[in-house]
Amino acid sequence: MFLFSEEHDQYNRPVYKLTGYEGPLKGNTFSLSSSPAGIGRNKNNNIIVNDAKVSRHHATIDLIEGVLYITDLNSTAGTYVNGKRITRAILKHGDRIQLYLIDEDDKKIEEKKTELSETHIIDRKVSVSMASNIKDFLSNDKTKWLSTLKLSDREEHLRDRKKLEILLSASTALSKPERIEVKIEEILSILFEIMDLDRAAIWILDRDISGNAIRTAHLEPVFKYKIFRKRYDLQGEEEPVLSMSIINKVLLEEEGLLVKDALKDEQFKSAMSVKVHGIRTCVCVPLKTQDNLLGVLYADAQRPVDRFTEEDLKFVTAFSAQAAVAVENSLLHQKIEDDAKVRSRFERFFSPNTIDTLIREPAYVGKGGEEMCVTILFSDIRNYTELSGKKNPVEVANMLNEYFPPMVKIVFNTDGTLEKYIGDALMAIWGAPVPREDHALMSVLAAIDMQKAVRELNNRWRKSGKITIDIGIGINTGTTFVGNIGDDEYLQYAAIGDATNLSARLCSCAAPGEILVSEYTYNILKKSQIRFLELESISLKGYAERIRRFKVIF
Repeated sequence: MFLFSEEHDQYNRPVYKLTGYEGPLKGNTFSLSSSPAGIGRNKNNNIIVNDAKVSRHHATIDLIEGVLYITDLNSTAGTYVNGKRITRAILKHGDRIQLYLIDEDDKKIEEKKTELSETHIIDRKVSVSMASNIKDFLSNDKTKWLSTLKLSDREEHLRDRKKLEILLSASTALSKPERIEVKIEEILSILFEIMDLDRAAIWILDRDISGNAIRTAHLEPVFKYKIFRKRYDLQGEEEPVLSMSIINKVLLEEEGLLVKDALKDEQFKSAMSVKVHGIRTCVCVPLKTQDNLLGVLYADAQRPVDRFTEEDLKFVTAFSAQAAVAVENSLLHQKIEDDAKVRSRFERFFSPNTIDTLIREPAYVGKGGEEMCVTILFSDIRNYTELSGKKNPVEVANMLNEYFPPMVKIVFNTDGTLEKYIGDALMAIWGAPVPREDHALMSVLAAIDMQKAVRELNNRWRKSGKITIDIGIGINTGTTFVGNIGDDEYLQYAAIGDATNLSARLCSCAAPGEILVSEYTYNILKKSQIRFLELESISLKGYAERIRRFKVIF
């Protein structure tokens, strides 16, 4: 069931969306960017609705001469707009679309489902699918349960067989690698299906680039993911406050723990979380694969005492082994996905070495940045405006396509960052995003290589009768803001500040084939192997005092 909405983008173009408000796609939003957009169970639809009452090809939405129509495709259950069955109808903002009408029996089923539990995730909410065959081994009759496990059988061999079947089914259900938040939520969902729980959580340890668990100054473990679930009728916190005393003990000993009455247990009765949140009985087991400790799986109850048994502890321990494999696979899957995104997003800005560092240290990848001391290089083609006016545009474009790749290669070979192209100009940065002490030296070495590369290009172009070029380069060192700007999908790495402006100004007054550096860059490199010649200081726009400049001799 969907809510139709019409918005407008920054160019006042209409943007059409469907948002699920009921059923399997509740909370999901779909942009109607293609026309026609198919809706149904079949996988070739634009919007796939996994519901037995929905036809394989149920309906389409078409944009015809600026008007959006929804058309029923002779579906079994019918298509409804605002409660009225339609064959074809015009969609308006706020319209409610139903692919079948929910009768009273359906409502009761849905209400029963929502009674099971309510999910709270610290970062975001996700929907999960349940392994339906697990339900075949469970009972809804609480009076027959011997523990929190929803098994009616009292004979040990029958219970053991069902527990094994549940574990095998859970292993199959959890085998597909997914984003880690989705996978953890799926694990908790299955656990609530199997056991009568009040609260449960999975906390995954955060690790440094060496793989060591990160701890606070007080040696408390740091968790990268904290996902929590509670029974629907429980009041209280949206975000979990669990017993850290119990969790720390399990992490330290890497053994499962059953606490029958925390308020009387000498180890935990003084813990503030136990007192405040009324924790009475719980199980907590490590999530680990072989020797790799990933985190903990925790479940507790406020009352009654002795709710969890040794059987529960053994089962949760066995279940956690399956869950740990699923978590580890999802973490690996997520890392591969994230690494690929980093390479795809930043390969046009950063050298391969820098990208490898970004993958190891993802703090540099996100939006935002910081002030850093960097060296900025500007280069542009002398008399480009005159040249482009006299020559065929195709010839000029071909020249630029030959000119820029070797320049960028030089930037990357010296671990520089390509900030941007501006027409015929190129801007690059050294010393960011990954700090390095020799950023001034590497920028000047890159500038020398760029001038030499232009000479080689010109020699080749002269032989084939093509146009030749000269470039000027300006370099400055200083503190500036560097970081990623834009949105999450289209990030641009940028350096912003006066240090950038000065390098651009120096570039503008550099003669053909010349490299000019500022006083700041010169002072860093004056004792290096680079040779300089100080030129007459000049007045530059935006600067009250005359600017000292130094020519690189090469």
